[in-house]
Amino acid sequence: MVNSDKFNLKECLEDIKNGNIQLPDFQRDWKWDYETIRRLLGSVSLSYPIGSILLLETGSPDVKFKARLIEGVKVDREVEPEKLILDGQQRLTALYQALMSNQPVSTTTGHKKRAIKVWYYLRIEDALKSDDTRDDAIVGITESKKKTIDSNLLDVSTSEQEYEHGLYPLTKIFDSFDWQQGYCKHWEKNPDKIKLYKEFYDKVIADSFGKFEIPYIQLPKKTPKPAISQIFLRVNQSNEKLKTFDLLTAQFATDNFPLRDDWKKRQKELTNDGKEKHVFSKIDESAFLTAVTLLATDSQDNPKCRDIDILDLKLEDYKKWSNKIQNSLKEIEKFLHEEKIFTEQEVPYTPEIMSMAVACIKIGLNDWNKAGTKNKISKWFWSGIFSGNYGSGITLEKVLLAELKISEWILGKENKMPERGGNSSFYKSRLLKLKNRNSPQFKGLCALLMQDGCRDFLKGSSIDSQKYFDQEIEMHHIFPQGWCKDKGLDSNKYNSVVNKTPLSAETNRKIGRKSPSYYLKVIMKEGKMGKNQMEEILRSHNIEPLHLWNDDFDGFFAHRKEALIQKIEKVTGKKVIDDIDDPMPF
Repeated sequence: MVNSDKFNLKECLEDIKNGNIQLPDFQRDWKWDYETIRRLLGSVSLSYPIGSILLLETGSPDVKFKARLIEGVKVDREVEPEKLILDGQQRLTALYQALMSNQPVSTTTGHKKRAIKVWYYLRIEDALKSDDTRDDAIVGITESKKKTIDSNLLDVSTSEQEYEHGLYPLTKIFDSFDWQQGYCKHWEKNPDKIKLYKEFYDKVIADSFGKFEIPYIQLPKKTPKPAISQIFLRVNQSNEKLKTFDLLTAQFATDNFPLRDDWKKRQKELTNDGKEKHVFSKIDESAFLTAVTLLATDSQDNPKCRDIDILDLKLEDYKKWSNKIQNSLKEIEKFLHEEKIFTEQEVPYTPEIMSMAVACIKIGLNDWNKAGTKNKISKWFWSGIFSGNYGSGITLEKVLLAELKISEWILGKENKMPERGGNSSFYKSRLLKLKNRNSPQFKGLCALLMQDGCRDFLKGSSIDSQKYFDQEIEMHHIFPQGWCKDKGLDSNKYNSVVNKTPLSAETNRKIGRKSPSYYLKVIMKEGKMGKNQMEEILRSHNIEPLHLWNDDFDGFFAHRKEALIQKIEKVTGKKVIDDIDDPMPF
């Protein structure tokens, strides 16, 4: 049965100091900034509620989380905690460091979150001026105690200077006797100062901090693991939620296996030593674990890979299948490069990539690398892209479960391509809606043009992976946007993918707002090439040169639209549906 109660602030912080209350090891690191801590302390000083804390009673034989001390706590022996903090880490860490650690608080400040160490003080006089807010009465002093966080000089490096400035160190809240005695002795000839301090102590220290209570909810130790997991994933909605990965990290930690470190190493290897914009940069730990869990349960009657299923993953299964997934992703990387997809921005759908990785394992590397297999994989891949069936609302879990049998089709055990690739269809009108690189189909067409060896207008070289990075290749307008606008052309047409092609940034600058007939001459002169060579390059982009020489946008558009349609039909093995010329195709 869940227990709801309150504990006194001092008693709670003492339990933290003694190690009786700790964190499960999967909890994220302490990260509150200076201002947030200041507001929290202001709330406590006014006895304002700061929200309840969620705890878990330890001692269950079935649920064992590795524990760690709250940041700043030091004990001289190993302590088995009585309670673990499930929600409330940031608040309790802030209060412990500011009020009981007797050390400056390790926090951050400013827009760039600069790391600093801060002593928090209360201005005795200002703290008594208002009962509505006390944030301004709380002052942050640098670690040296010689200036404020705002860089104003304020030396309080001795107790006498604290007395003189009327600044009460919050580290003395629960151990105030010596400081109080020193203050009274310092101001023994000024009874008004002593009277002011007595009012401050009674109202703020004794009544507010001394009597402050924090409500908590405690889950009993008999709480089953699935229930704990679901609670974890639902709490603290206003901030970043704990992930299933964090929970599994804690479970594996009980076997002394550092899951987080293992994932970081794998991620670094998958992304070529952490290279930005790598093709796998968007594959996170959640996607990786989902695929691992599916493979670990594939031999069962009911394969599964929900969040709650991931938490049942055995360490030995993780070790076995994570290596296989990582190796298969290396094969997928080769495949993507062959398809002219080089960076994370060009990967149309991450779920499809993970589905391919699972299929690669089920097929086996020997069969995977055969020509016939690669042909089927390519058709499945492109059918999925142009179907749009991997779009928003489709979870990785659903994709992986639905496409478990894709390997059987690839190996010839099934006659029809299953699921999203098999149900694909692409409409001609869709070409007019593809205008920017955020669209998976737009990305796909860019890759298809590079597959056919399209060459840069100015350099004349094919846009392979090396040129792709060195020359900042992007999809640029063929008939320049400014020129089209001046001519009053339909923006739906001239901004669509039909009027765009992969070009270097340098080439695009040469094009500018000029007419095609003009900029082609500029490029020919700059590139020191003849007309025949220029036209060969244009044809490598499925552009009929005559239309550009004549500045004939309509002729160009009609011809290139059909050329792109043929590309889609070739890679998918499916007819594009004509909903432009024939609005009711049957």
